[in-house]
Amino acid sequence: KYLHVATSLLRSTAPRQRLLGAKTICSILEEDTNQIIKSREDKISRPRENDDRSSLKQSYPPLLPVAIRCLLDEAILTSHTSSGRILLGIVLRCINSLMILFVHPYHVVFIGQSSYH
Repeated sequence: KYLHVATSLLRSTAPRQRLLGAKTICSILEEDTNQIIKSREDKISRPRENDDRSSLKQSYPPLLPVAIRCLLDEAILTSHTSSGRILLGIVLRCINSLMILFVHPYHVVFIGQSSYH
């Protein structure tokens, strides 16, 4: 995988390179998300097997969530431009994939725009 190269592109000063890195990371995360969802569906019939999230965590750079969060700040600031809107969509997809990959399946995560009072 080109994960480490794409992660280094996130630190680039060129916006196009950051966008390319974000697209690459997003596709890798979504591919791994699809695999983990399939494995979780298979484990429904075999619930006593170990959770494979810990081995998956080690394959990602430890500061990837921080880099994605920094990109979110940039995307929000540049959301009035077309490239900023594209980056915002990609970053939100990355955050969603990270949550699916690393949040325990028994935790409930609400993703939406309404707030609870």
